[in-house]
Amino acid sequence: MSILITSILWFGLIVICQNQSVKLNSRFHRIANGIFFNPNSYPFVVGLKIVLSDKKVDYCTGTLLSPLYVLTAAHCISTFKSVEVFRSGPKINFENIRTVVEFTKHPNYNEFSMIADLCLMKMNRPFENINNYAKLSQNFKVIPNRKSLDCVILGIGKQTVGFPKKGAQLAMVKVNYGPNACLLPSDNTIVSNAIKESWKFFLCPEPNSSMACVGDSGGALICQDFLLGVTSHAYYYLPGMSHQEMNCGDSRVQTRYVFVNKYLKWIQNIALNEAPNLKYNSIILILFLKIISFLK
Repeated sequence: MSILITSILWFGLIVICQNQSVKLNSRFHRIANGIFFNPNSYPFVVGLKIVLSDKKVDYCTGTLLSPLYVLTAAHCISTFKSVEVFRSGPKINFENIRTVVEFTKHPNYNEFSMIADLCLMKMNRPFENINNYAKLSQNFKVIPNRKSLDCVILGIGKQTVGFPKKGAQLAMVKVNYGPNACLLPSDNTIVSNAIKESWKFFLCPEPNSSMACVGDSGGALICQDFLLGVTSHAYYYLPGMSHQEMNCGDSRVQTRYVFVNKYLKWIQNIALNEAPNLKYNSIILILFLKIISFLK
């Protein structure tokens, strides 16, 4: 990794879960200008309550890939003491809270360039009554510089204290992929060059007032029913704004999402290899029992 790209966060790039860097507004504590949705439409959206080493609490969003595994952004757990996974709603109780027992950051994660900003978390037990998980697709082809995709961004948002009393929100966005997909700050060559250098690993929504905000880091970008992206970071693309406090819902902000398809093998090896093994073991057991029965 070049020195150029490892310097990116020092010159105007902000991870979305760091609330000290983002100006908040009461209506933007989750997806800015988003709408609430029926949880049954996206049952795999979960929140993460992260207890930091200094006992403060932060929040991120995650996506259930299987009964036990959650995908989120690696920067969400840069320093932590414990993490709880929850399903939001008017009543948060023991039945919709899980404890994270294993963390696996992508080995190529770079906290400055934000490349491979992914983390897989294993919960202590599955949530009940969830049968649909986020879908990944090796066959979904995103061709650089082609027509933008109509997608949905999802996020739980930040809470002042405790667990959220309201559900997650979503917003519709148009997403581009390619070397020119992200708008660039013309007066900040360090950020501009770093974005150009890493374009293959990110998807970029067209900036508007609907955007991920504090607590939405790690949230899903869903395109044509497939999980294509994970909320990572953002920056001001207009000249002279790179050092300003970021305002959620500002159409002058360019957000970037980790392109999940670049990391499918890693995800499948960790989070999705248990189910096939269980299925295989079940088949072996059935055959063994049939053989025993035949020999009798």
